[in-house]
Amino acid sequence: PPPGSAAETEALRRDGVAVIDVAGSMSGEKIAQAKAALTQLLAGLRERDRFRLVAFSGGVRRYASGWTGATPENQRDAAAWIRSLEAEGGTNIAGALTEACAEAADPEALGVVVFLTDGQPSVGESDPERIAERAEQGRGRLRVFAFGVGDDVNTYLLDRLTERARGTTEYVRPGENIERAVGALAAKVASPVLT
Repeated sequence: PPPGSAAETEALRRDGVAVIDVAGSMSGEKIAQAKAALTQLLAGLRERDRFRLVAFSGGVRRYASGWTGATPENQRDAAAWIRSLEAEGGTNIAGALTEACAEAADPEALGVVVFLTDGQPSVGESDPERIAERAEQGRGRLRVFAFGVGDDVNTYLLDRLTERARGTTEYVRPGENIERAVGALAAKVASPVLT
């Protein structure tokens, strides 16, 4: 079939990494919205897609090592993991990005990182150029899409990250709906335009 046809779209698998900032500054409405956005992203995956979940504050936690197949059972389990996240501690953006890119996407799949943060790097490497440089070296074929939440985001850092990684950065104002922003991206990622 010609490129962009429905048949080709159907065949496209997605390897998605969702990274959520759970530093103390995210507590309250921000983390509630971010969790809802991640849960929504998960729910949009098809069974042959794979996912990884990374949560970071001063340290970095992951849902599982390696990729997880998006079966209904795994999606339920991952959604429970997301619900259990609590906001506390500092902001280790460099460590989170290293973990996000730790597993290469399948060459046949569309590899996407969705990065949700409200902050400035406060733990580990904090120089935006060096963080962007390191992420760029490590990301392989993964495209990075960032969502900056609230007023204190390091916009320079997020813009640097995504411009090199063939992604986009969207900024969500305090009180704005993170879910809607992430949902719009999820719809884009599901369409053949990105391939």
